[in-house]
Formats: sequence, C-alpha cells, structure tokens
Amino acid sequence: MSTPTSASRSPERTEDPFLDEILRNAFLSAVREMIGVTVRAAYSTCLSEALDFTCGLFDAEGRLFAQAGGNPVHIGALDEELQAVLAAVGPVEPGDVLMHNDPFEGADHQSDVIVCVPMFSDGVLLGFSVNRGHWSDIGAMFAGGYGLAHHVVQEGLIIPPCKLMRGGEISREVQQFILRNVRMPDQVWADIQAQIASARVAAERVSDLVERYGIGQVQAAIDHSYTYAARRFSERLKIIPDGVYTAEDALDDDGFGNGPFPVVVTVTKQGERISVDLTGSAPQAQGAANCTIAGAKAAVYTALKAIVDPEAPFNSAVGDLIEIIAPEGTIVNPRWPAPVCCAPADSTTRIYETTLRCFVDTLPERVTAGSYSSGLNAPGWGTTDDGREFMWYALGGGGGGARAHADGLTTQWHSMAMCGNESIEVWEARYPVRFEKRALRTDSAGPGHMRGGVGDERVFTCTADTLVSGFLDRWKSAPWGTLGGEDGDSNAFAVEREGKRLTMRDLGLESDGKFTNVHLRAGDAFVVRSGGGGGMGDPRTRDPERVARDVRGGYVSPDAARERYGVVLTDEGAVDAAATAALREGGA
Repeated sequence: MSTPTSASRSPERTEDPFLDEILRNAFLSAVREMIGVTVRAAYSTCLSEALDFTCGLFDAEGRLFAQAGGNPVHIGALDEELQAVLAAVGPVEPGDVLMHNDPFEGADHQSDVIVCVPMFSDGVLLGFSVNRGHWSDIGAMFAGGYGLAHHVVQEGLIIPPCKLMRGGEISREVQQFILRNVRMPDQVWADIQAQIASARVAAERVSDLVERYGIGQVQAAIDHSYTYAARRFSERLKIIPDGVYTAEDALDDDGFGNGPFPVVVTVTKQGERISVDLTGSAPQAQGAANCTIAGAKAAVYTALKAIVDPEAPFNSAVGDLIEIIAPEGTIVNPRWPAPVCCAPADSTTRIYETTLRCFVDTLPERVTAGSYSSGLNAPGWGTTDDGREFMWYALGGGGGGARAHADGLTTQWHSMAMCGNESIEVWEARYPVRFEKRALRTDSAGPGHMRGGVGDERVFTCTADTLVSGFLDRWKSAPWGTLGGEDGDSNAFAVEREGKRLTMRDLGLESDGKFTNVHLRAGDAFVVRSGGGGGMGDPRTRDPERVARDVRGGYVSPDAARERYGVVLTDEGAVDAAATAALREGGA
C-alpha cells in the first residue's frame, strides 16, 4: 500500500460562505451521529445510559474542528493528546485504529480512553474521528477506576500510544494485553467496538462530503470552522471588562487525612486576549485531589465559554485565544506519579466553579452560585453465589447553583460532565442490587432570591457481597451561595446495616468521601446523597408564591419556608400574606 498523504489546501475551492456553513454543520451532524451509534452499540451503562463519552473531528495535524454535545471535561486539551499519539505511532493508514489513555501525555485519567480512526479519501489523510469514552473498568487495585491510591499505576492500566488495528486487522497482542488486565473483559471489548463503530461512521460521512464537494472545498469548510469560532468568541469576549479578577475555593481532602487543598484562579482580560493563571493552587496531593493539565484546561475553557457565549462552537482555534498558566507540581498540573483518578470530576469542577466565581460581582447575570460539583463516583465489584462476576458503576447528578434569573437545576449533572441519569430498571436487571429509594432531598438547596437546585438520595441494597470504592468531594465544605444567597447542603456516602445508617468514618475510614474496597455484605444498603446548589440573592426577597410551590413540590419544608425564607403558610399550603409580611419586616 502506498503511503497516504495529508490533505493539502487544494486550489480547487471556491469562495462560498453558504457552502462553508452548510459543511460546518454537516461536520457537527457527523459528530452527533457518532454519539447515537455509541449509545446504541455500547454494553456498559457508563456509555449507553450515563453517556460518559465525547466525540470529535480533528484535522490532519490533530486539531479539533468539530465537537457537539458530550462531556466538556473530555475536550479541553484533546488535540494535544492526539498530537502526542500521532508523534509516537508514526504514519497511519486506512483501517488503522489508534488508542491511548496516559494522563501524563494529554489524557485526563486512565478510565477515559481515546479510540481514534484516521479519515481517508482516495489515499489522502483528511483528519481523524475520535471517541473518548469512560471504560467501566481499567484494571487498578479497585474496580471502576475510582478509589484511593498513592501512585498513578495503582489507578489502572496505562495505555501508551498504540495501534489496536493495523490496516483493518486487530492487533491480537494489544487486544489481549488490554483484556487480560481488566475486569469484565467482554463488557470492555463491547464498549471498545462501540467506540470504533462510532468513529468509523464519522469517517464515512466526511469521506462522502469529499466525494461530493472535493477535498479543497471540505478543507475550506474546516478552515471556516476555525475562523467562525475564533471570530465569534473574540467578539463576545468584549462582554468581560478589561481587568484582573481572582477567586479561591478548595478541595476537601485527598482521602488520607490531608487537606483542604486550595484552588486559586486569577483571570486577566485585555482586549481580545484572556489569561487564566492557577498559580497559588496547592502543591500536588499524596492522594485523590490532583487534576491533570488536560482537565485543568478543559475546566477553564468550559467556564469561559459559559460566561462569554454558551452556544458558541468550541474548537482548537478558540483554545488558542486563551492562555492558561498551571504550575507543574501542583494539584492543577501534577508530576508523575501523582494519582489523578479524580481529575475529570471533582477537581475539574472546582477549577471551573472558581473561574466562574471570579466574575460574581462583575457579571452576576452570567455566572451561577456553587453546585454539588462532584461525580459521586462509586464502583462496585463481586461475584454472585453461582460464580457470576459483576461490576456496577454508580455516578449521578445533584443540585446546580442558582442563576441571576432562574433557580439552579435539580438533580442534574455538574457542568463538566453533562452525563445522563442511569435507569434503575436496567441496573436491577443486570446487577445484584435492589433499589429501595430514589427521592429528592428536601431542604438540600441553598435558599436565595433564586433557589439552588435540589439534590437527591439513592439507596440500593446489595443482594450479593460487594467491594465498593467511592469518590466524592464537598462532604466537608458546602456549595457556596452568593450575593446574599445561602449555601447548599453537602454530598455524602453512607451504609445502612442492621437498621442503622453509618457514615464511612463510622466504619473506621479516614474520609467520608473517598475510600477503596469497602466490603458490603449481602443485605447491606449503599446510600448516595447528592448536595444542593447554592442560592443567589437574599432568600427573604423570594416571591412567597414560589416558596409555596417549592413546598408543594417537596423542594422546601414548611419549617424552612418560615425560618429561611420568611414565608408563613396556612394549613392548606397557601401563603399567609399578612403573617409573611410581618415576619419579613420583623427580620426574625
């Protein structure tokens, strides 16, 4: 086979802005089709139910030009990861499939693995279609890739840049090396095939566009994608006044008794350029509090996009406009061999929300209060009485921060994930569990003129002995309220055993939020309680009728309506206007 060549900027192109825009949207359509294929073909609930994956299209140099939907945490520095992979594997050919997950070479943590398919037309390399998905297991000393470790190699198999397929043929050595080092290899292989299938679909769609319009015109549309996104972001960036903005928050602990770990963000805006400096953040942690540079970049990109233009496309050209400073050896850019399993969830959300917090006073209408901001990750593994191995992976949403003109989102995913809520029925059909409860947590939301989102509580009984690991933050600290709004409630794990509810520290653990391989006996129930979002504005200025609706909906209790909002309700649940006015005027 002759060596493929990269797509050149062919002179066979016409200046046609309408066609450029049609093709730009065709690229996005191809990415959305990748998403649909993944959902339909995947086996694990991580991909098929929770939607914990992201798809994108990249040019021949490995730069992102099209991404739609998916998890923001998977996109930030994915072009750098892909470029590292291409440099290591050398020339690619039709039928190749590349794979990688090294968190110290552009990935975020081992569980998120990229599968990459080169896109060709008549032997010319057009670019790459990439699916980064969270594998339900990646080996490790704990199932599911989330738990406590002192060293990154304890967190799972590190896959260096490699070719899973060469010229359409599976590399059996690579395949077997991976599958012999994970739990539930059939499940993992099924998900890998779903990732490959989705990437191939997009490659076919782009090839079809080349066949119809020519390489030059498709390349022109890729260039237009960059130009359009960068121009739009630069124009909308004017909404941020020139100046220097700073904020600070912290991660609670690393699971080994250390912490809190400060996260410091300083934003400098000058004209069409913006710089985000994370200097001052804590030195890298011994345990689970570190965020890879890929995750830190993703958090900053997502926060600025949310402030500047939430509907704008993101690609590498937009990333080029944002300078990010993240000192090595800190929790926002750790050195080998720091454990990094928490990077895509709790660590990135803390950087994201701290970046938003920089603008609370300047642009309150474009930011939110603090959220529950955790992945609530809790994988479980074991074998049933008949010897069948099982592995489940619990993750979920919570309460979002209030906005200037709306309440926070209820039991939704934090902004760095955008995953889906898994089906209880699917869980009970596949795993030895029985759900006892899933309900909103009344009064978990931070009161405010705009209320925070409400968290929930999930309780499920293990019907077989199970080893459970867990990772959440915000179990000590609370989702912050702003502009007079109050804090939301914190996150929590617990175990119900013999009629008693026990915290993880009641079981002798160092942390209520981070632990590895806790033995739950058949009959024990595992409890996941997501926090509520912080409120925005004085709660005693909230419309009493809205408070009454919150009480009827189970979001707020009658006692909290009176004590925290200053709203008095009748026995029938209606607002007692006179008593409410007196209470609010009295300030008690």
